[in-house]
Amino acid sequence: MKNLMRPKAARTTRRLWLAAWAVAVTAAVAGAAGIAAGQGNAAPAIKAGKESYPPRTAKFKRPKLKQGVLTINGTKASDKIALRLQAGQPDILQVDVGDDGSPDFSFERAKVAKIAVKARSGDDLVRIDESNGVFTDTIPTTIDGGDGNDTIAGGKGVETLLGGAGNDTIDGNGGNDLALLGAGDDTFVWDPGDGSDTVEGQDGTDTMRFNGANVSEQVDLSANGNRLKFFRIQGNVTMDTAGVERVDFNALGGADLVTVNDLTGTGVSAVTVDLAGTLGGATGDGQPDRVVVNATNGDDSINVNGDAGGVKVSGLAATTKILHSEAANDRLEINTLAGRDTVDSGGLAAGAIQLFVDNLLVP
Repeated sequence: MKNLMRPKAARTTRRLWLAAWAVAVTAAVAGAAGIAAGQGNAAPAIKAGKESYPPRTAKFKRPKLKQGVLTINGTKASDKIALRLQAGQPDILQVDVGDDGSPDFSFERAKVAKIAVKARSGDDLVRIDESNGVFTDTIPTTIDGGDGNDTIAGGKGVETLLGGAGNDTIDGNGGNDLALLGAGDDTFVWDPGDGSDTVEGQDGTDTMRFNGANVSEQVDLSANGNRLKFFRIQGNVTMDTAGVERVDFNALGGADLVTVNDLTGTGVSAVTVDLAGTLGGATGDGQPDRVVVNATNGDDSINVNGDAGGVKVSGLAATTKILHSEAANDRLEINTLAGRDTVDSGGLAAGAIQLFVDNLLVP
């Protein structure tokens, strides 16, 4: 009978070759720091030294386009998401993850009937970039910031903007938008050219920030039931808000007229009118600005105090503060209306602002 077994030398050579191959593979794998355990293993098979496993990084999934709805889901990290049209090709809608100017995903605009962005948790930045053209004028868009301190900027279309939990900043930009600020101390920003928006402050201490223009403007703040109505004659803009506690108006240049009516029931407790000529400026604009505060028809006790750094009118539902006033140009007018009223201006420093009470100059 033939001996079918391999010679001993051949078996020895094969064992030596396998051993060398195993050493090479082990050395190569061991050079990588931390290999995760396979499914069902209690621990990694190989782990070099004492190095820890690298943390899992959030992965941005490809947006889904289904039945005309483009859904963009963020991660649990802090995302930056920008939507824009492709330069020179307005029929292509791009999603830029990282907002670095380099698009990551592209879709045919004609196939997108609705956009839904869900940023999820993290301090996210979500914005509509219309530098290459306007697209949200015809595409209903919802942006949900989710948890975290988010920054959301809409476009020129009609959008629904959701802040979620956290201290968010939302700028509707153009279009008549609906903003639900959510929990946290949020800020909604309005600029000239923006639409007539509806803003629900919801939980937290929320601020409406209105930025004027370098022209003469007339704005009016009043109560509409439990809602605040902000009306700007220039552009015929009406803002409808509820659940907002603070209103900041930056008048900027021009001879402006700002009227603060009785805000009882709106929840607004503080109104700040900044007469500086520029945003963040330290001096007035050199124009004759007027701030009118109308009291109630009841018995009011009003106090006026402060100096050129800040004049405060208190005693009404909302305290009105005037910043960067110029005594040579600006005036504060208080109309007591009906009732037995008192106005105490003993705390107002000379040269802060011209004070008129019921059309009478207070020396």
